[in-house]
Amino acid sequence: MQVHSAQPAGELPSILIVDDEPRVLRSLRATLKQDYRIDAATSTAEARKLMTQGDGYSAVVSDERLPGETGHELLEWVQDRKSTRLNSSHSSVSRMPSS
Repeated sequence: MQVHSAQPAGELPSILIVDDEPRVLRSLRATLKQDYRIDAATSTAEARKLMTQGDGYSAVVSDERLPGETGHELLEWVQDRKSTRLNSSHSSVSRMPSS
């Protein structure tokens, strides 16, 4: 996955991952940490705080099902701020085998 960014040379592009499941955060961080600077939030409130404190992110990856607010609502807020070039949403759905 390539992300084109206005990051200074030698500095890794940054990604904010938002998911309320620690296992998912650990997995995504482990997968992406060699090529990106990763910040993680377990709620949309925490994500918004991180977004307002820093210089923005090259990408935001958010779970769709979050307590209090959907990932889609968060990403609309991100897009309105125009501090992030690329954003996406993911959702994990567990299915029980039918009897």
